[in-house]
Amino acid sequence: TNPDAVSYTTEGFVETTTQADPGTLVARTTTIVTLLGRDLIAAGVEPNVGDRVTLDSLTYELLGPVSSDSSGATYQFTAALR
Repeated sequence: TNPDAVSYTTEGFVETTTQADPGTLVARTTTIVTLLGRDLIAAGVEPNVGDRVTLDSLTYELLGPVSSDSSGATYQFTAALR
C-alpha cells in the first residue's frame, strides 16, 4: 500500500559534518536534522524512520535513530538528502 502524504509545519536546522577515515583517503559525511518539537507536539505527532522533512527547500529522509530530549523540545536524527 502507498501511505498518504501528510504535512506538518515546524522549524529546524541541518548540520553536516565530514570526517576522514583514519589511514584511508575516504571521508564520511553525516547529516543531522534537528526539529523543534513544539509544533509537532501540538499536532500530536512524532517523527519516524522513513519520514521526509523539507527545510530551506531541501528534502531529507529520516534514516537513523530518532532521539528527543526528555521534554520533547527537539527531535534529532540522521538523514539523507532526497
